Amino acid sequence: MTMVELTFTALAVSMDALAAAAATGALMKRVRLRQAMGVGACFGLFQALMPALGLAMGRGMRPSLMLLDHWAAFGLLLLVGGHMIWEEMHPGPRLPQGAGSPLAPGRLLLLAVATSLDAWAVGVSLAMGGGYHACHGLFIGGVTFALCTPGVLLGKRLKGVWGHRAGLLGGGILLLMAVRILAEHLVRGI
Repeated sequence: MTMVELTFTALAVSMDALAAAAATGALMKRVRLRQAMGVGACFGLFQALMPALGLAMGRGMRPSLMLLDHWAAFGLLLLVGGHMIWEEMHPGPRLPQGAGSPLAPGRLLLLAVATSLDAWAVGVSLAMGGGYHACHGLFIGGVTFALCTPGVLLGKRLKGVWGHRAGLLGGGILLLMAVRILAEHLVRGI
């Protein structure tokens, strides 16, 4: 894989994470740089690890794994996005930075996994063609971190435009991502 191919691959697989980071920022009451970097690091870590995981798993199981990756991403994004919209439509007492928080570890984990499944699929594909090195995953993770950290801050600015309906915006973005992932794979006939 050339550096140009790697750069375009990193940018492509980072776009879903960037959208999810912006949606997370839109839901936050106040965004600190440390928090934005934490979200960026979470997404970057999964984007860095998933190609290696896909490579390891894909060596013998590529066809059956490729049939499931888009369904898993679709389901996870549908779950998180739907939950965000439901919370916005059924307001209750706002919880502090805890279980209902945009920064809740379980929520971030679900988003990081869902948005890194395309990086996992890249690893599965590389299992067939070879040429993967650990530095590729580190580069992809670094690009994702570099995009998602300011993405959280951008999401916070979007909240200023959308006001209290930021949950609808964020959930809508995640639902659109889910539909896009499913449509891409169905059109390809996988």
